[in-house]
Amino acid sequence: MPKYTANELIYWSTKSIKNELLFDKILDIHDDINNFLDSHNLTIKTDKELFLMHLLIFIYDNSLS
Repeated sequence: MPKYTANELIYWSTKSIKNELLFDKILDIHDDINNFLDSHNLTIKTDKELFLMHLLIFIYDNSLS
């Protein structure tokens, strides 16, 4: 797994996409996932902040940045 500096992730996530920060879009995705899990009575065995960080890294790894 590649290592990332906090500065790299912060810089990348503060880019603007259609007048909205990328980080806000990621938070929307995070909310959608949590809503799905809640509506289907599913849980994940991880801390919510850690899950958000993994989501951020996943999107970073799979973006064309």
